[in-house]
Amino acid sequence: SQPGEIVDVCEGLETALAVETATGLPVWPLVNAYLLEHFMPPPAVAAVRIWADKDRREGGQKAALALKKRLWEMGIKAQILLPWLPIPDGAKGVDWNDVLLERGPFGFSKQAEVYRAVR
Repeated sequence: SQPGEIVDVCEGLETALAVETATGLPVWPLVNAYLLEHFMPPPAVAAVRIWADKDRREGGQKAALALKKRLWEMGIKAQILLPWLPIPDGAKGVDWNDVLLERGPFGFSKQAEVYRAVR
């Protein structure tokens, strides 16, 4: 990574591919909420965008918040991007792949200002 680099992270591979498809941003999938929460960016990273899952039991949100707090304490800017879709009845949650499947790349337009602002 280059000094001052911004890194995008998420939980799963499908979310990473969805975000990259919709935004063109490369995203590092960290496999699960535990690994997301404990992610340690390379030394040159200045900011991290966290493409969080919105879970009914809030596991994804809590992991993202814990990571954001720890990064800010380390002097690294961090921003959480949470899917704006409601969680459907009977579903465990929604992620950015659900946004892409339901709304296509235009479903990410609400996040455009947020991911530009971190730069």
